[in-house]
Amino acid sequence: MNKIIYLFAIIAAMTVIASCEREDFQENNVDEQSITSIPGEWEVKAYLNDTLIYDTFNIFTSQVAGDSIIINDTVTNFWNFQVKAEVDEKRNSFQTRLSNNLMVKDFAVGVKIPVGKIIQSDSIYLEMQFEDDITPFGNNYQIKGHRIK
Repeated sequence: MNKIIYLFAIIAAMTVIASCEREDFQENNVDEQSITSIPGEWEVKAYLNDTLIYDTFNIFTSQVAGDSIIINDTVTNFWNFQVKAEVDEKRNSFQTRLSNNLMVKDFAVGVKIPVGKIIQSDSIYLEMQFEDDITPFGNNYQIKGHRIK
């Protein structure tokens, strides 16, 4: 009788372990999806060297082609910017080594996004540098927030 109980316990334990592994695999697949959920409205805050410098404002992202996106602060809360960046769907990231700010029409103002990432489709993180800063490209602003639309 003890052998039957032990056998039943082993089978139950293996079933629980197998179901946990399956759920972990499914969760990993969700994390590795491409960033097709990039279009949206994000509520973010701006930091400089981990110090909050601009409280809550909204930015917008839209996919303009399979390999690029537009990021903008249309209400001009933090900085007057609209910039195009390249998308790396395998890494759920985007960046631009140097792009022109599309909001400044009279002359070309450069914007760099060395790091940009959509995290689990509901959070955004990017680092930005602006040519029209006091020291051109001298500050690395961190923009962090979550999706609202």
